[in-house]
Amino acid sequence: MSTPDSEHSDHVEQSELDRTSQWLERLMGDPMATAVRGRLTVISASDPTSRGRFQECRLELRAEAPEIPAKTVAYVAIFDRKHWPQPGLVVPARIAQSDPRVFEANWDALQRMPRTDRPAQTH
Repeated sequence: MSTPDSEHSDHVEQSELDRTSQWLERLMGDPMATAVRGRLTVISASDPTSRGRFQECRLELRAEAPEIPAKTVAYVAIFDRKHWPQPGLVVPARIAQSDPRVFEANWDALQRMPRTDRPAQTH
């Protein structure tokens, strides 16, 4: 059973860990050290082949965030056919301010998205 004091100390340790991690990222020149919250919009996605559950998908994405100019980027990733990205899909992401081609996308959002909220499939 946790006590209010132990919950507080866990939160403080996490905060210190986050600060240390950010400091190390900056020190090492990691472009994600200054990443900002934004979104990726799928402009185009390659079609899955007829076989295999997990497949390579070639994407053209629009990376956008309030602090940086929008940029179109090419990206290749492996996706489950059941959660294949479609043009028009918007995914939350952290985008590097120094280079919008560097990002961390929340692709797990595809799994949580109801099929009715997804753009219509074209294949």
